[in-house]
Amino acid sequence: MFESINDLPAHVFFIHAPVVLVPLIALVSLVMAVRPRWRVTYAPLLAIASFIAFLCTLAARQSGQEFDKILAGQVDVSRHEQLGDQTTLLVFILLLLTIAAAVVSRRGPDSSAAAISSDDTAGASQALVPSTTTTAMSIAIVAVSALATVWMARTGDEGAKLVWDGVIGRPS
Repeated sequence: MFESINDLPAHVFFIHAPVVLVPLIALVSLVMAVRPRWRVTYAPLLAIASFIAFLCTLAARQSGQEFDKILAGQVDVSRHEQLGDQTTLLVFILLLLTIAAAVVSRRGPDSSAAAISSDDTAGASQALVPSTTTTAMSIAIVAVSALATVWMARTGDEGAKLVWDGVIGRPS
C-alpha cells in the first residue's frame, strides 16, 4: 500500500507533510504561549494539526519501512530508522499535549482565575487570565514541538545523506 506513487517511493511524498506541519505547530504554539487569549480559540486547531502531523508521520514511517524492503538490505538505514522512531514518539507526545491543552482551554476559567477577579464585572476577563496549568502546558508544548522539529530535521538529514551522498541512486 505504501510502496510507491507514480513509480517513486511513497516515502518521498509522505515525509513532506510532517516536515512542514511540525515546525509550523512549534511556531504557533510559541505564539500561543505568549498570547494566552489565543489559547481558547486556537488550541483545538493546534490539536487537529498535531493529529494530522502524527498520522502523516506514521505514513512516512510505514512507507519508509516499505522502501527499506525494496532496498533489500543494500543500504544501512538503521540510524535513519532510529531517528524516525524517536521523531514519531515526540510527535505522539505533542499530540497528547495539544489534545490536553484543547480540553483544558475549553473547560473555562479555573479557580485561580476566579480568585483573582472578585467582582461580577471582571467575570468576562477570567478566561483571559492564564492559569498555572495552561501556562505549564503551553511551555511543555513549545518544548516538545521544538524537540520534534529538531528530531525531524535530524531524521531528514540522515535520510538525505543516504540519497545525496550517493548511497542510493549512485550514477554508473
